[in-house]
Amino acid sequence: LPVRSVLTAAGYPVAVVREQEAPDGNFPTVRTPNPEEAEVFDLALRLAATEEPDVILATDPDADRLGVMARDREGRYRLLTGNQIGVLLADYILQSRKAAGTLPANGVILKSIASTNLVAPLCREYGVELMQTHVGFKFIGDKIREFEETGSHTFLFGFEESYGYLGATFVRDKDAVMAAVLVAEATAYHKARGRTLYEALEAIWDRYGHFREGLHNVTLPGKEGQERIQALVDSLRRDPPEAFGGIPVAYRDDYLLGEGVECGTGRRYPLTLGRANVLHYRFADGGFVMVRPSGTEPKLKVYFSVVSRNAAEAEALLSRVREDALRRLGLA
Repeated sequence: LPVRSVLTAAGYPVAVVREQEAPDGNFPTVRTPNPEEAEVFDLALRLAATEEPDVILATDPDADRLGVMARDREGRYRLLTGNQIGVLLADYILQSRKAAGTLPANGVILKSIASTNLVAPLCREYGVELMQTHVGFKFIGDKIREFEETGSHTFLFGFEESYGYLGATFVRDKDAVMAAVLVAEATAYHKARGRTLYEALEAIWDRYGHFREGLHNVTLPGKEGQERIQALVDSLRRDPPEAFGGIPVAYRDDYLLGEGVECGTGRRYPLTLGRANVLHYRFADGGFVMVRPSGTEPKLKVYFSVVSRNAAEAEALLSRVREDALRRLGLA
């Protein structure tokens, strides 16, 4: 209801899935009301066959995460990842603010260390600083407060790969209502220039490289599960891989120790973020493998990011890196 209200007030036509219009805590139309999952969009896709919208939006029950499907040039709807949505919104905000002459010299975009580095060359092109935080949107909120207290930077946008986005400082957490308006604005912006939102994403890939990301969750409940998760992390800490899927690790960051290593030279450097049980293996091209226990669930989370010259190569590379990482953890 809040998303529909703000989109309607902003002048965007909205078609609503009637079966999902009224609040119902049992969520009878889906297995789980998670906007990351493709099946959440099944009923919306049926409606889209007649309404032919430019984008399809879905939120989780408390409207802090937003999922998006966007039409490609053939008219098919493509499910976007949280990383892709974040990059599209960052690109739209930077383009529109530069055109309007409102891009500040001390502007900054925030993202978690688990989120795509595709936004890095985008920030460089617009002369905007990119800062990273630990996983958890509260850390982005903390940085906003720091900027306000010090006056050091002007917040422009923040996002996480887990479908959370923020485009203004009057909210200090991920906000699907605000994000829905930004997606609608970005879609209209690109449509006025003769392209769909998905085509805008393809143009970003063509400019900066075809980044692909993935996440593997391992659920291990109970005390034994917790011990198993820690044992898996410790195994990598004791015997750090030199490469994943044939890609050499350029930098190895251990946030529990608060120290990183440049693998080619052995040079050690301090990590500026706080201590956390996170291992981050970074490739020279911006890709990475990251391993951390979840802070809220009995899960081990393994993140993957790669970049290549075209989509097919990137997908193959992602599969290879994923398989190698899971094999090293004994999970394949």
